[in-house]
Amino acid sequence: AANDSVSLTLNNVTAGTTTITGAVETLNVVSSSSANSTQLDSTATTLNISGDQDITLAVASTVLDNAATISAADATGAVTLASDAGAGVAVTVTGGAGADALTLTGTNTATDTVNGGLGADRIIFAADLADADTVNGGDGEDTLVAIDADIDLLTVANNISGFEVLEFSDQIDGTVTLATVQSGLSEVTLAD
Repeated sequence: AANDSVSLTLNNVTAGTTTITGAVETLNVVSSSSANSTQLDSTATTLNISGDQDITLAVASTVLDNAATISAADATGAVTLASDAGAGVAVTVTGGAGADALTLTGTNTATDTVNGGLGADRIIFAADLADADTVNGGDGEDTLVAIDADIDLLTVANNISGFEVLEFSDQIDGTVTLATVQSGLSEVTLAD
């Protein structure tokens, strides 16, 4: 089939690696019973997360290297993951109703689209936050985390919205104009 999908329900998985083999394009994961945490390995290019329990996908999860679309829009538990797609892959990440922690590692240098959804979310750009990226914190008290070098290069033409807090993940070197990042920021957190 052109677009094979697999559904996986995690019930109280607290360690180890969950591997989905074969040519699967879409992986649907349900987090149920209690909080789940696993390394999730798959070649799927679309990852959908739902369920009412928190889920943490280990940084080493290969599905996070391969998925260009990650949607937790139907999740009500908190989702923690780090997208590590390849350099030329434009990634779309959507959070759910929980307090999500969505990281983009910066391996991907293409234009990204991130929406935190509901909840008090943390959207973290380890590197490569740029004007062309569309980043929306969504509803709730949301935090954008980025490195000083990327924040310094942002202009008023950027596509950043919906955040209340700006957090620097490293030391500030110079002057930062908050209005250039986003109007309406209520708090700034500096790195130690």
